[in-house]
Amino acid sequence: MLDFILPSASSINSEKTEKYPFMFADTGVPAFIEALTDSGTKIENMKVVIAGGAQVLDQTGVFNIDHKNYQATKSILSAHKLAIHHEDIGGIHSRGLSLNIGSGYSLLNLAGQREIII
Repeated sequence: MLDFILPSASSINSEKTEKYPFMFADTGVPAFIEALTDSGTKIENMKVVIAGGAQVLDQTGVFNIDHKNYQATKSILSAHKLAIHHEDIGGIHSRGLSLNIGSGYSLLNLAGQREIII
């Protein structure tokens, strides 16, 4: 699972991006895919679930970092020929996402609303 703070590491000093590549979509997604495939995971067995992108603190959309993270992630996944199995993004409500390693199911928790098993 990845949780980005920014879509691109280009505006941050390279020392920090080298130490924390998973904080950024453009460095985190490729590094994550590489780590998974290096450990024997087959790309065709990957199930991509994306959740988030809510404008909880910035409801005016001035910064809209989460949407930029989403767009960057979609683009990078597409370049790696990975399809998104399920996505739940946008709006103004936060979400929680967890993964059950044993079953492979993801649990999407929509704040104050419902849980979805994916």
